[in-house]
Amino acid sequence: MVPFGAIGLTVFPLDIGLLDYSLLEGTTLTIAGLLSNQAEPLIYRIIFDVCGMGLAGSFYIVPLYALLQHRTAAETRSQVIAANNITGSIFMVVSALVVSGLYTVGLDTAELFLVLAGLNAATAVYLFVAQPEFVLRFGAWTLGLSRYRVRYLGRSNVPREGACLLYSNRMSWLDWPIITAACERPVRFVFETTNAGGPRARLLARWFGAVPVRPGEMGRGMEGEPHEQAVREIERALSAGQIVCLFNHLGSYDPARRGTQAALAVALEPFLADTRVPSIAVALDPKSVVEGKRVDTGGRRVIKTNTTRHT
Repeated sequence: MVPFGAIGLTVFPLDIGLLDYSLLEGTTLTIAGLLSNQAEPLIYRIIFDVCGMGLAGSFYIVPLYALLQHRTAAETRSQVIAANNITGSIFMVVSALVVSGLYTVGLDTAELFLVLAGLNAATAVYLFVAQPEFVLRFGAWTLGLSRYRVRYLGRSNVPREGACLLYSNRMSWLDWPIITAACERPVRFVFETTNAGGPRARLLARWFGAVPVRPGEMGRGMEGEPHEQAVREIERALSAGQIVCLFNHLGSYDPARRGTQAALAVALEPFLADTRVPSIAVALDPKSVVEGKRVDTGGRRVIKTNTTRHT
C-alpha cells in the first residue's frame, strides 16, 4: 500500500497545481449548485484530487505506522512511538514555516501544490531506496493480481522474532519477491556472482542486504570449501537476529553453481547447532506439486515451508 500512497500523494497535488484556474474567475460556488451538478466540471476535479490526497495519505502513513510498531522491540516500542510523534510534530511546525516562506517569495497556491508534489516524489524515491522491501512486496502483489496467483502454506513456521535460515529451491527471477512477500520480516538473500566486487553485486548487497558468493571458488561442488567471507557474513546476520535465505541450485547444468549454496548450508551447520537457530525449508512450486504430492491449488503457484530446529 505504501507505493500506492506515494504515487497518489505525488499525482493528485501535481494535478491540482496544473489546473487552469482562469476558468473559475467570477464563479460563485454554492452547496446547492454543487449537489445539483450545476458547478463547473473543474470544481469536481479539484474535489476528486483533494479526496484522492486524503485516501493516498492513509495508504501511505498507516502501513508505515504499523511497520514501526511491528519491527520495534517490545521493550523500546513505546519510546520509539513517542519519538516518532515528537518528530512528526516538529516537521508539521517546520512545514508551516516553509509554506509561509513560499507565500512570502510570491508563490501562489497552485505553485505550492507543485512544490508539494515534487517533495513527495523525492521522499518516495528516498524511502524506496532506503527500504527496497516495499518495492519487492509491491512487485509481488502486482504480479499476483496481473499474471500469477500465489498461495502460501506454512507461513507461521517463520518466527516473528529472532534469526532463522531459509533454504529454498530455485524457480525463476520471481524467487526474491515471492519469498519477501511470504515473510513479514526482511529477508537477506545469498546470491552467486563471478564478480563479488562489481557494481551489480555492490548494488544488491547495499540495497537488499544480499550476501554475494563466488561459485568459482566452489568448483568441487558439495565437497568444496565454502567462501569464508560469505559464511562469516551469514553468521553475523543470524547473530543479529535476521533472516537469511539460501538457494539450492541442484537443477543447474553448471557444476560450479550446483552445490555452492548447499555447501554453505553444510558449513553453517555447526553455527546453527551452537546457536539453536531454526532452519526452514521453503518449497517454491510452479506446478502445484508439493513434496511429490499434487495438491488442489486452483492453478496458483505454491510456496510451502517446513521448519526444523537444531537441538
